[in-house]
Amino acid sequence: MTDCTNFDRYRPVMDTISELTKDTMAPLKMQSEPAMGLEEYYAAHTDYMDPDARVVFVGICPGFEQMKLSFDLVKELQGLPDEDVLRQAKIQARFGRSMRRNLIELADRTELPALLHIDSCRTLFDPDCRLMDNTALLPYPIFRNGKNYTGHAPKISRSPMLTQICDRQLQKILAAYPKAVFIPLGKSVDEQLRLSGVLPAERIVSGFPHPSGVNGHRFRQLEENLEAINRRLGETLGNTKGDKRQDA
Repeated sequence: MTDCTNFDRYRPVMDTISELTKDTMAPLKMQSEPAMGLEEYYAAHTDYMDPDARVVFVGICPGFEQMKLSFDLVKELQGLPDEDVLRQAKIQARFGRSMRRNLIELADRTELPALLHIDSCRTLFDPDCRLMDNTALLPYPIFRNGKNYTGHAPKISRSPMLTQICDRQLQKILAAYPKAVFIPLGKSVDEQLRLSGVLPAERIVSGFPHPSGVNGHRFRQLEENLEAINRRLGETLGNTKGDKRQDA
């Protein structure tokens, strides 16, 4: 399920920007909430959603680094079909290098590799692997007073703009991933998913820590919740059909 509506709207705008910086990104602004100091900007990579995914990691929203990565890739892939551009942008931009490394290390300590018949969750990041996708409660970059929005101050529920974006996005997520288990990254995403009630509770794997290096307690948090995490993974992925392996 790939919605190219915003890509069609903003691709010509992107063509007018030679290099994306915080000083040149103003034409990509989608909407704002001045009272909260919030602004939403377009980024291409989150428009792509893979309906074949069995595991979907859910974050808060992309930041400027991901926005720039996807912007640069769109520039490089001129002439390709829209969906191919968006998929490649998604693959390149998801999770920064250190966060990706941390996420793989955390996920490998769960039963995900065994349940998905892979040697390591590193395989999930291979370009040809369709087992995993990632998305966010707020699909496009949000900035608060010029800095990446982190899910706090304000919480999503305290901002009319963010609440509207999140509600619309969760309906898209539900429709886009019919076979997936959802793994919220961190407590704030977990709480918002349960507060909204849009995604089926039995398909949400609670307790997985945020993989950011700033979260120095991530391994302890994982160990504390590991039994419950593995139980829910087993309930949702234990009856996986099809090939017994997904090779890189």
